Amino acid sequence: MRALLLDLFTAKGDPLSLIVEEYGVNGIEGGWSKALPVDLFAWRRVPRDEYYSATVYYWAGTVADDDVIDGVLLKAAQEECYVVITDFEVSSAFCPYWAGVDIVFGSSRERDEFVEAHRDLLPPDCNDLGRPS
Repeated sequence: MRALLLDLFTAKGDPLSLIVEEYGVNGIEGGWSKALPVDLFAWRRVPRDEYYSATVYYWAGTVADDDVIDGVLLKAAQEECYVVITDFEVSSAFCPYWAGVDIVFGSSRERDEFVEAHRDLLPPDCNDLGRPS
């Protein structure tokens, strides 16, 4: 997963930006992002309502430390966090989770080039866009 992340963003050489989802004190999942050695700032808050049992906070910050990125990817794979990783320009969104990663590209051309470059990671029964044939 890390190799895909690096291939997607390292050409520009900018530090990566993180947007993390965090729950308030009423949520059992709350507090994980405090362990990150990243200077996160409050970006957005979603109050409790019929859809959210606890207040949800979104924190954002930049990170250039490989160990921090590795730690975030590991937490996502272990279902301990939700994070979007992007570059300063938000040219693409890298969204890791327990079963892999979703990537949102800025254009279909960028998506197609990325898929072609990483075809070896796709299941053999997938077509050009990574969908089952």
